[in-house]
Amino acid sequence: MNPEDEGNSVVEYVFQLINRLKRCKELALDKMLEMQTKRKVWYDRKAIKREFSEGDLVLVVSTSKPNKLAVEWKGPGKIEKKLSETNYVVSFEGKKDHNQVYHVNMLKPYHKRAELVNLMITEDKSDIEDMDENFPAIDSEPTLFDFDEIKESSSLNDKLNEQQIQELHDLLLKFSKIFSNKPGKTHLVMHDIQLIENTPIQCKPYRISPRQTEILKTEIDKMLKHKIIELGDSDYTSPMILVEVTGKDPRPCIDYRKLNKITKTQFFPLPNIEQRVETVAAAKYISVLDLTKGYWQIPLTPNAQRIATFVTSFGTFIPLRMPFGLKNAPFTFSKMMADILHGCDHFAVPYLDDVAIYSNSWEEHLSHLNAIMSKIKDTGLTIKPIKCKFAQDRVKYLGHIVGRGIRTPNEVKVKAVLDFPVPTTKSEVRAFLGLAG
Repeated sequence: MNPEDEGNSVVEYVFQLINRLKRCKELALDKMLEMQTKRKVWYDRKAIKREFSEGDLVLVVSTSKPNKLAVEWKGPGKIEKKLSETNYVVSFEGKKDHNQVYHVNMLKPYHKRAELVNLMITEDKSDIEDMDENFPAIDSEPTLFDFDEIKESSSLNDKLNEQQIQELHDLLLKFSKIFSNKPGKTHLVMHDIQLIENTPIQCKPYRISPRQTEILKTEIDKMLKHKIIELGDSDYTSPMILVEVTGKDPRPCIDYRKLNKITKTQFFPLPNIEQRVETVAAAKYISVLDLTKGYWQIPLTPNAQRIATFVTSFGTFIPLRMPFGLKNAPFTFSKMMADILHGCDHFAVPYLDDVAIYSNSWEEHLSHLNAIMSKIKDTGLTIKPIKCKFAQDRVKYLGHIVGRGIRTPNEVKVKAVLDFPVPTTKSEVRAFLGLAG
């Protein structure tokens, strides 16, 4: 009791005490509301508004039968009715007259899996083809050297005079044996696989449709015929899937993701695309050579053959050449190309299986072409003639149009970006960033 209250009557003291308690209650309520508001703001920072419509499939959190103290997600259930902003009536298949009301915090969307787990739908790839994940198809018959076809595909009549065309013909005829649609086989290097752990990885083949099975059998037969693979068994198996890209023929691809996780990384600096493009763009004459199924021209060591074995629904096969999808395949290929073109870096730049040869005069360009093709001939590699461009003033290279000091983006790429629909989901945003990047 305060000294000032000693002269007050009991009634006055009781009323003063009641007023003080009332004031304390008001202060406590105000402080509580203030703290509740702060806590709500902090909670809502990570909160996501959850709303469902009738017919949506959901998972429901409920107690587990063996252990009533444990909870788990069960379902899927179906939203039958929305009672309020937070309450929904959910029904479960097979349980008649068993509709139950659930709070929205006990529900989450159910996403149905695709029926074909091995089906991959991707965006159209860039002009840098057959570099990484796509499993290349083998042409049924290798084409021989055909200068008329090369002249037409490179539009040489519009770029060179008759004497220059004849000089180019004589030079390419000298190396006609290295032009083929059939992959060669180099003796310079063999790709090996070193593992972090030695526990074998054994994967079952993916389930595929009869139509996809026939496509895979056709491609497997071609690879067996050209001795890219052989029948066999191994304690390591990775599954083969079928990649179906819009506007292109289906191609088989080996899923090496599990194997790559236990593979030791090999370090070799991959070439910088921007630097390559800038270097080539300043030249007056540019030729671009494309190796035939580049990866398949590198043999595997016996150890790598065992580890890289793949399995299908109709058999197990051992790759004899370096397949696409292996973790260190780009490094092995880039190192081989760097060794082959050693000493030619002032007029030839490789990017995986694409080699750009650039010069500022016609005489230099013939000399440079002769030097590069001589090196390729000595290695046992082959070049795909239909994909090569010779003596161009402007050429499509690594997704750009380059030549005569000019560098512009590929019009097809620009159109694809301009025509891309406005992204509305995270997946669409990632797809756009991949396209624009």
